[in-house]
Amino acid sequence: MVSRAVEGAGFILVAVTGPGLIRRTAPPGRLTTAMGFWGAYQGISTFAGLVVGALVLQVVPWRVWWWGMAVLALAPLPWVLARVPRDASGGVRGAADGLARIGRTVRASAPWTAGLVFACYTLPWMAVVGFLPTIYRDGGMTGSWPGVLSAVVGAANAVGSISTAALMRRGLPTRVLIVPAFVVMAVTSVLAFAVDWSGLPAGSAGQFVCVTVFSLTGGAIPATLLRMIGELTPAGGSAPATMGLIQQLFNAGSFLGPTVAAWLATRTGGWHSTWWLTCACTAVGIALSVRLRPRSAVPAPESTAAPST
Repeated sequence: MVSRAVEGAGFILVAVTGPGLIRRTAPPGRLTTAMGFWGAYQGISTFAGLVVGALVLQVVPWRVWWWGMAVLALAPLPWVLARVPRDASGGVRGAADGLARIGRTVRASAPWTAGLVFACYTLPWMAVVGFLPTIYRDGGMTGSWPGVLSAVVGAANAVGSISTAALMRRGLPTRVLIVPAFVVMAVTSVLAFAVDWSGLPAGSAGQFVCVTVFSLTGGAIPATLLRMIGELTPAGGSAPATMGLIQQLFNAGSFLGPTVAAWLATRTGGWHSTWWLTCACTAVGIALSVRLRPRSAVPAPESTAAPST
């Protein structure tokens, strides 16, 4: 458990600094696309991890799989050291200025609201996708199919995030994407879990389609919020601090989602009650997203590098 906590700390360091580095190094006109791919990392990793894991764990113990993940985590280091430019040293004065910027960011309401919106997305997404293999096995599915189908659902999330970035590059306003995404997530979760698919001709295939659309549409939310980081950061604040705050609330949702879903399934005797959780979260997410009041973005965010503070 201690080693997992240290692993989580490393993950936070990467997740918090990534968007800032992307903003600083992305070529002109490519920032939205780059942030869309960054927002897809959860779906991409879910797809790769579940597909490869389902196959590898058929022939090797889980400890071997974890060693492989450790090697994979170290693999990007040479590329990062070679391609990512060094930070300019700001000394003591720069550190004091950075702390002041972080303070202004934490006192602002927009980063907290955006973080809670993010949590309202990741909580139901992790609750559904995290338990999909178990749900499929409880339904009688055997072999590697539960992992493979769950991986496809995770990949749909990445497709949604990248597609949303493409739409935003073509001028689609960012804020109009969040509410419809939450609405579709709520509707598809009700169809997936409130309906008894075992008695219908479509069977589990219908539930699989609903969950896939749930994940695909949800991918619009991280892509949109990550693209709004600059607008959500208060004047004189720190964009990385905004990202860090949002990421912490995102992680809180990722932790609570599977926990609450498992509790509901235990109390109600099955996974059919999962839609209670997803609809409650999406309703709160809609209410909070309406309250988002990002400040006007600085001119031409696609072609100007954001400060690295």
